[in-house]
Amino acid sequence: METLEDYDFALHYHPGKANVVVDALSRKSFGQLSSLELREFEMHAVIEDFELCLGLEGHGPCLYSISTRPMVIQRIVEAQVHDEFLEKVKAQLVAGEIDENWSMYEDGSVRFKGRLCVPKDVKLRNELLADAHRAKSTIHPGNTKMYQDLKRQFWWSGMKRDIAQFVANCQICQQVKAEH
Repeated sequence: METLEDYDFALHYHPGKANVVVDALSRKSFGQLSSLELREFEMHAVIEDFELCLGLEGHGPCLYSISTRPMVIQRIVEAQVHDEFLEKVKAQLVAGEIDENWSMYEDGSVRFKGRLCVPKDVKLRNELLADAHRAKSTIHPGNTKMYQDLKRQFWWSGMKRDIAQFVANCQICQQVKAEH
């Protein structure tokens, strides 16, 4: 829709035989509609297995609420409890003695400027860096791209330095360098 908004055009529909060129709007396919209803029942059974909310609205079932949370985020929230610095920040938040950049969410997690604070757990940080560096959607980004991606969601002291060090230690990144 955003792409089409940039153009000034008019859409005209020619019903039946007036439409010389056959298109998707002038064809009716009853076979596909009937198979869609059959698939609704199959999907209903699958959805029940995942314990998702399913309601009936209008003509058929409607999935209206999905809530997902990656396991790494859950582990970060659990690890925050054992971090001394973040525990001090929590105490200051409760007492109201800290600036507005820090906040505590309903799940008990501490955040800095809306980003989840990762505790000083080397194993957890390395796992987070490895996931961001070797993900199928990113495939070995450089320092800058990886930092920009991670800083949208996470924060820790020395994050940029840790990312640069992680990328520098990646054997694949060192072997495949683009010439300028």
